[in-house]
Amino acid sequence: MPELPPTRVLVDARGRVPGVGPLFDSELAPTLVVTSNESAPGAIDAWRAAGAKVEVVAPGTDGNGVDLDETLALLGQEGVLQLLVEGGGTLLGGILAGNHAQRLVVYVAPLALGSRGTPALAFAGPDTIRDAQRFELASVRQLGPDVRMSYEVSG
Repeated sequence: MPELPPTRVLVDARGRVPGVGPLFDSELAPTLVVTSNESAPGAIDAWRAAGAKVEVVAPGTDGNGVDLDETLALLGQEGVLQLLVEGGGTLLGGILAGNHAQRLVVYVAPLALGSRGTPALAFAGPDTIRDAQRFELASVRQLGPDVRMSYEVSG
């Protein structure tokens, strides 16, 4: 039996990603869009017209993004067993804040952006270092000038 391609999941609470391009090419893989009722007018129709399955979930607890607990439950109902998350600082911060990560893969480039850069993890974080979520270094690999570090969640 041929192996099925992984489902691509777009999390876009406000409907900012247009429903065009390879992300919506059903010949390559199916696409599931998870959004909220804050989505831009017409975005849901455009995604569906492009061939994506669209699910609307509650907004995040702070009113931003999507409710990640509901999103992950939805993905479980869809048969998703593993999830690779690539995203902006808000989504990645929400994954960590909700203790949803089992592994963290970090790429570090020899660049310094300063305070004008977008944070890699945008969430309030713990009150103290002692309260911070812990990870154990599993591997380090140099990729040209960059470094890839893989961490596993500590007990």
